[in-house]
Amino acid sequence: VRGLRRPKLTRVEHQLKKFQYREALKVALAQKSGVYTVYALLDEFSRRGALPQALRGAEESTALALVDFMGKQIGKRPERTRQLLEILWTFLETNGWISEVGGETAPLMRALKKVENRLMEELSTMHDLETFVGFVEMIGGLAT
Repeated sequence: VRGLRRPKLTRVEHQLKKFQYREALKVALAQKSGVYTVYALLDEFSRRGALPQALRGAEESTALALVDFMGKQIGKRPERTRQLLEILWTFLETNGWISEVGGETAPLMRALKKVENRLMEELSTMHDLETFVGFVEMIGGLAT
């Protein structure tokens, strides 16, 4: 049918179509595409087995944007925590330059510290929940 056009691809979709995963992530984070877009992109990388490829060799600005994203998301969506930890682990494994430069990248180190603090808060909450479950089980045992 004449006159019908295909919808124009976004910059992220264009990079993804060309298998330029790192660039797609960089664009999504730089454009502040939205939480759901970034999650969808990360899900797609995982589905394709391309997460290491997407995260390897990240520039400092992309690394900072990704770590900031993780710092904001940890604890907001408990169902995504495992995925975020996998991403963080893969990111740190594939970007050895982070441990080499250390304090030279102060904004990135602050962002990583924020992620660490958020993870500690999550662990504390999990501990509190375990204690609560034990208490409820004890009460349940007394009731029978």
